[in-house]
Amino acid sequence: LKNRTILITGGTGLIGSYIVEVIAYLNSEKKLPSPCIIVGLQKSKITKNHRLGYLLNRKDVEFVSRNAIVPYPPRFKLDYIIHSAGDSAPALFTIDIFESAANQIQIPQIQLQTSKAHSFQAHLEEA
Repeated sequence: LKNRTILITGGTGLIGSYIVEVIAYLNSEKKLPSPCIIVGLQKSKITKNHRLGYLLNRKDVEFVSRNAIVPYPPRFKLDYIIHSAGDSAPALFTIDIFESAANQIQIPQIQLQTSKAHSFQAHLEEA
């Protein structure tokens, strides 16, 4: 991961936030030879009162408020995409099960198109 930039869709969600925090920890504890840049892509804006708010002023973490269903033109050269965006809470998922399912098909397609256009190294999906 050294000197790499990772886009994490759903960066504040259940799985995405864990990935963001683990990589941020590895950076802060100098467990990597050189820091990895984390770009969290999520619908909501992150504030200092948010669970991940303590990461807001770090140079190695950037949060972008944007729906993952909309193509993201990267500001950086991105090396990896980890897709973890989606309705994980049963209450949210069951509100519109067809839209939730469609998003889980469309978001990876959009991110893969972005990956191809920008020559990313890898695209990872949450299982």
